[in-house]
Amino acid sequence: MNSLHLEPTPRWEVPDSWSGSRCLACGEPALKVVHMAEISDYFICSRCEIAFEVDITGQMIRVKAVPDRYESADAILYRKWIEATALREIIEKSKKTSQPVQEFVAPPPKSMTNQEVWERAQGMYRLGNPPKKIELVLMQAGATPQQAAGVLRALKRRAEQETKKQGSRLLIVAGVSIFLVIAAFAGWLFASGQYAVLLGLATPTPAASGISAGDILKLIPSGIRPELPDTTVRLGGVARAGCPTTLNGAVATFGGETSLWKKDSQFNSWQMVSTGDTYTIRVPPDMSAGYVDNANLQFSQVYGPAIIYNVNFVA
Repeated sequence: MNSLHLEPTPRWEVPDSWSGSRCLACGEPALKVVHMAEISDYFICSRCEIAFEVDITGQMIRVKAVPDRYESADAILYRKWIEATALREIIEKSKKTSQPVQEFVAPPPKSMTNQEVWERAQGMYRLGNPPKKIELVLMQAGATPQQAAGVLRALKRRAEQETKKQGSRLLIVAGVSIFLVIAAFAGWLFASGQYAVLLGLATPTPAASGISAGDILKLIPSGIRPELPDTTVRLGGVARAGCPTTLNGAVATFGGETSLWKKDSQFNSWQMVSTGDTYTIRVPPDMSAGYVDNANLQFSQVYGPAIIYNVNFVA
């Protein structure tokens, strides 16, 4: 005659006074009673986080949640009734019989030669990677700290040199642009007859036309357009002098530098063109000067005695 095996009956209500009992899994007095609607009460351990319900006799338990620390016993415990006293023994046995997990150990990175480190660093530098990232990637690839530090120093020196070269190229382009603008002005002066007007040697006629500041500025790309100080004029303050006949005499009379001045024999006048720095130019009495006003890039005329400040082109 076969005996009938009866499923344990869970205890529907567990008294709150049972909270604080020792956990059947970890042994700590950390059990808490959980009350939920429409399901039987159960215990949960605040330390090891195992959860289980108990039958009406108090001798059997059914695990509701198996924490990660007991995952080796999950197949034996989860949703199965076992004797309460057997829980800890089952967990310990499962730890001994479970296969240890083999941790993946990455192979050590292959060492790199100095040439390999430099070539890889250069490639990353050309792609715009910051120095810290280059250093990290090099060391992960097998470069030594000394190799990475040495390459970074070399890259910083290279960046500084490139910055200086770029600045020099920008100054050259800006200087050429200023020269082209001034050359265009000079060409227009001679072609339109305004050069003689500026020197006071001729009277302007209605047919003469000017160049607008907008037309002039179009000759210089906006990215390299130089920022020049405004040109100003102060009347008086210059002693009478004769027209100089040499470069040194022009500098002594007007100012500026000998390399900037040129004698125009056609109009018996002196011209100064500077594609870089601005200069202060003196206009003696009984002399006139035409100059480019840096504020609006228009030609203006002044009669001496006068002093022109911050000027790049004057005749």
